[in-house]
Amino acid sequence: MMGITYDEALRRKDAGDAEIKRNRTAAKPANFGYPGGLGADAFVDYARTYTGGELRLTTERAREMKSYWTKKWPEMQKYFRFVDSQQRGEGYMVKMFDSGLVRSNCSYTAACNCYFQGLAAHGTKRALYAVMRAAYNNRKSALYGSHPVMFIHDEIIAEVPQDEYHEAGTELANIMCGEMQKVVPSVRITASPAAMRLWKNGRLMLWEPKAS
Repeated sequence: MMGITYDEALRRKDAGDAEIKRNRTAAKPANFGYPGGLGADAFVDYARTYTGGELRLTTERAREMKSYWTKKWPEMQKYFRFVDSQQRGEGYMVKMFDSGLVRSNCSYTAACNCYFQGLAAHGTKRALYAVMRAAYNNRKSALYGSHPVMFIHDEIIAEVPQDEYHEAGTELANIMCGEMQKVVPSVRITASPAAMRLWKNGRLMLWEPKAS
């Protein structure tokens, strides 16, 4: 979108460049909205909602962004033709690649979303199930005795004994990666565990009780 290399963009992002921040904010909804089959008019509303009102685009700008996205991912035209071929009457039928789960009577945009966001959902649910099994059923697991307490988008938060947080966090990350890898075997999956004493408003915060 800016005509610069990824490395240059990364360097400027790390330096706090405001222009990079604005374009990165714009690119995020594009990477989710356009694969979901959105046209330019619908994308204007989607981008505004996705960014909490921060991103307000004209239809012309939305079309320009879609041209950037299409040029970057030309294989998506084949993807959309595939989704088109799944139309059954007034709706679309989706059969998930990993599970065989079938959804029928989908809208076009729902069908487009199913094949990629659906895979992510299946992978994270597999991960959560495996983490719960390790925490409560597997005495040999480093997670045994821990308590998973939150599952937020792609993040699993668990309460673990303080002297075991390294081993538990490492196993948590390994389980998550391993389960997602089963769903998307050709994609490199990584996860970085983090230890914290307090989680507040989505931010990692170090916390200590006040001295009495």
